[in-house]
Amino acid sequence: MTSSTAAAAPISAIHKPVVQVFMGTMIWSPDLMVAVYARFVGSVIKDQGLWQQPLDNLCQRASQIRVKDVMYTPAQGEYVQEDATLNEGIHQLIVGHHQSLLVARDSKIVGVLRLSDVFFEISAIMKASPP
Repeated sequence: MTSSTAAAAPISAIHKPVVQVFMGTMIWSPDLMVAVYARFVGSVIKDQGLWQQPLDNLCQRASQIRVKDVMYTPAQGEYVQEDATLNEGIHQLIVGHHQSLLVARDSKIVGVLRLSDVFFEISAIMKASPP
């Protein structure tokens, strides 16, 4: 089967089993998930016209865009004072649905509190605690 034939054939004809039902939940086979993902990515590339222009063209256009044109300005709830408790920082991360908070001393940014850092710290505390 050539790649053009595979692209035209329905996914269910290429990959068996398509799905299995276990206790009312559809479970897709790994092969089917890969095929669906590949078809999705291919359609996005085609529909959006990605990679039709040379990479040089893309780099040239990107060189004319300024950071200020694409940057995100943090809102009030995305700052935490450096002397705040970790509990306060976690609360702000979770309630605000943030991946990170800017850490401030007075009105100056002195660091970043990332959700991954919090997870690492809590994991270390849990590992050090007796069962």
